[in-house]
Amino acid sequence: MANYFNLLKSCAGFTLSIVLLACANCAFAQDKAKDAEIKTYTGYLLDRACAAELKQAGKDPLATLKGHTKHCSLEPACSEAGYTLYSEGKWLDLDSVGSEKARKAFGQTKKAAGHKFKISGIFKRNELRVKEITEVN
Repeated sequence: MANYFNLLKSCAGFTLSIVLLACANCAFAQDKAKDAEIKTYTGYLLDRACAAELKQAGKDPLATLKGHTKHCSLEPACSEAGYTLYSEGKWLDLDSVGSEKARKAFGQTKKAAGHKFKISGIFKRNELRVKEITEVN
């Protein structure tokens, strides 16, 4: 009977080791996958309210984006909807964390208009989940 319990203990220890090793490998693979999904986009940052008007107009947005002001981007009526990035002809809506980071970036910029930023994040479910925002001069 004692040998039976010793055998069970050693089997349980071995099984636990295998399970822990498998879990560690899964966690490592998920971290690598997350890093692989992070991309960097460069473009003009704009509040979603003004972006909606610009999209409806159906014109090339670059001239408007270059003239869009810091004051408008920080105006509560415009900024409460969040922010979007116009990069390579596409509109990328920022997630709520990214919109808060964008609001802070607008507050710190010295430029009055034409705000170009480099944003790193993961584009998932039609929104850019922002990790970092830096202004491009």
